[in-house]
Amino acid sequence: DKLEHKLAHLLQVPSETRNRLANYIYLKNEPLNLVGRQEQTLKDILEVEPLFDKVCREKGVKLPFFQLDKVAQMGLEAGILSQAEADKLAAVEKARLDVINVDDFDPADLVAGKVARGESDKKADAA
Repeated sequence: DKLEHKLAHLLQVPSETRNRLANYIYLKNEPLNLVGRQEQTLKDILEVEPLFDKVCREKGVKLPFFQLDKVAQMGLEAGILSQAEADKLAAVEKARLDVINVDDFDPADLVAGKVARGESDKKADAA
């Protein structure tokens, strides 16, 4: 477990080792390049981490590092963050969710959902 923790840390924090491992990976931030979007999101998360820490410090609480949009609202309402800082934190939360919710489907689009509603697959009807 300790070794896995060290490896995970190497992959999540900018370093020479991480750069060497990613040397031949296409990391350009493009809509269809998930790895590039993940890389950009990691950079954005690291950039807003001080804002998150500022809210936690000023509120006197240690919050988990998710739901950054709610943390942004909390910081804005308490006068800890400016509107621009809160907007940036909320935007990073949206990007974070976009790159981790890769298997998030609308139940209506799933076959079981169509069957439950009495809809049939046109391919099955044609056969």
